[in-house]
Amino acid sequence: MTAAVNTAHDEMLSARAVAAGRNRTTIGLIAALNASNHAYVILNVPDEDAESVKQAIDEARHIGRAHGVGIITMGGPKAWDTWNELEEARRVEPDPERLDEFINLQLSHDAHDRIARALH
Repeated sequence: MTAAVNTAHDEMLSARAVAAGRNRTTIGLIAALNASNHAYVILNVPDEDAESVKQAIDEARHIGRAHGVGIITMGGPKAWDTWNELEEARRVEPDPERLDEFINLQLSHDAHDRIARALH
């Protein structure tokens, strides 16, 4: 249920942003900053697609750099040797309530327990 609500919310925000003339990539990058200390966008870019998405990656880098969001490309999720950090994320201090909401909505109960143990 939570995933469906989050997806609907993301789609609504994206549609609203596009209707207002904002770039969908920008909105996604800024949204990542609302509940994190370091926000990264990870792009799965297999070698055969690298040239065709170069312009989109350059745009994401430009937007990420402007907003402090890191950009990582990878050839595959499990191919760690293909991960490349193109832009480093800047540390930010999110609103504590937004961070708490993010943790409650996005992380499992096991993750909640690990965080609680680490803090005590």
